[in-house]
Amino acid sequence: MAKLSYRPEIDGLRAIAVGVVLLYHLGLGVPGGYVGVDVFFVISGFLITTLVVADIAAGEFGLAQFWERRVRRIAPALLLVLTLTTVVSWFMLVPADFDAFGRSLTYESLLLSNVFFWKTTNYFGSSDTQPLLHTWSLAVEEQFYLLFPVLLMALTRLGRARLRVWLGLIACASFAWSLRATVRHPVDAFYLLPARAWELLVGAVLAMSGPVRARAWIREILGWLGATLILAASLHYDSETRFPGAAALPPCLGAALIIWSNFPAQTSLGKVLSLRPFVLLGLCSYALYLWHWPVLIFAKYWSPVALSKTEGIALAALSLVLALGTWRFVETPFRRRRVLARRPLLLGSATLALLVFFSVGRVIHRQDGLPARFRPDALAYIDASNDKAFERSLRQPTPSPVTSSPSARREPIGRSSCSCGGTATPWPSCTQSTRCAPRRATGARLPLIRRHRPCSATRATTAFRCAQRSRRTTPRSSHS
Repeated sequence: MAKLSYRPEIDGLRAIAVGVVLLYHLGLGVPGGYVGVDVFFVISGFLITTLVVADIAAGEFGLAQFWERRVRRIAPALLLVLTLTTVVSWFMLVPADFDAFGRSLTYESLLLSNVFFWKTTNYFGSSDTQPLLHTWSLAVEEQFYLLFPVLLMALTRLGRARLRVWLGLIACASFAWSLRATVRHPVDAFYLLPARAWELLVGAVLAMSGPVRARAWIREILGWLGATLILAASLHYDSETRFPGAAALPPCLGAALIIWSNFPAQTSLGKVLSLRPFVLLGLCSYALYLWHWPVLIFAKYWSPVALSKTEGIALAALSLVLALGTWRFVETPFRRRRVLARRPLLLGSATLALLVFFSVGRVIHRQDGLPARFRPDALAYIDASNDKAFERSLRQPTPSPVTSSPSARREPIGRSSCSCGGTATPWPSCTQSTRCAPRRATGARLPLIRRHRPCSATRATTAFRCAQRSRRTTPRSSHS
């Protein structure tokens, strides 16, 4: 099995990639930080191609060996995160969201989570109830590596130069498809492999190109130009940018320039990226990517108001602690063959674990999100917090009740109290952010003032508390 000479600046580049992704998801001033995933694609394509080509050249390559390496790299941390995410989702997610989680878990166990989110979720929009949304990129990578080794084995016989040409042609075809799909079918282009394969192939072509034969000052310029391209995309792109398509070129080319310019010797940028803090963050970047999104989603789901920047930083610190622990005590033992050293045992255990997650996901979906987890009165309030119904009630005037007595007065909207500290809506439902119905006791058309979905974060808890409060405060009807 071929071994790469360690290049610490690549771990530093990983740190930059996961850093911008984390800042983007936390809303901390990096609106285009999602391009960090594209940087990961280029790094992955470069490293995997380098290893596979070296093994093929040495006559040591085998598909079983390749997949053992991938399983040791990907599966341990992923299975841990899936396990704990499923447990937390059981206690926190309401039935509709838990049902969707079960479906995403089923697709993820088949390495097809990108297909599920392609069908159901806008990455830049309705993603605040999907704890596994970030696994779409892992699915794209593993689908690519199902086909790529076989392609390399077939094309290697043509020679290194022709292999590079063929990989370049395939990358160009994928990029052309991405350009077209980004305009006509943007969701397809974002989630599906055909529009993303060229990013991994950029790294593959780079691996076939050999070291840079240029003067030191040229390599310096190339390296810092690459960093500028990545940072410019991270800071200037946003959710309205048509992506990937042509917009994915700057971060991908930036990553390629940084990798290319630092071989065979490091540039000043490479030395900065090789500093211990960057390297350490890069070493745990995979685990940090896995942990940060469920931690953030569950915090948003539970919080009655939008998260503050301080809370976001605290969540980032929590994610980093979890990532460091996972890298040290889960990833490292598996990669160094201290655990499940034998290949059949490793592959069999990983397959069994995926079958378990497939079965769990199917059960959750078939049982409609397992509503039996909640009491009937809590379920009634959960059902009452439907978004569309809530929005209609706020935008429509509330008619005066029909009274039999001329002296009967119209009761203004929102007089009864709610456990959220505000006033109750015309039906038992609380809203996110402002939490309760608008505090104006008027029968006129009411403004829609909430920032998030009604009770999307705490439907099961806040709504149930409202139910309990209303039971104690609402007098019995004379007809009861």
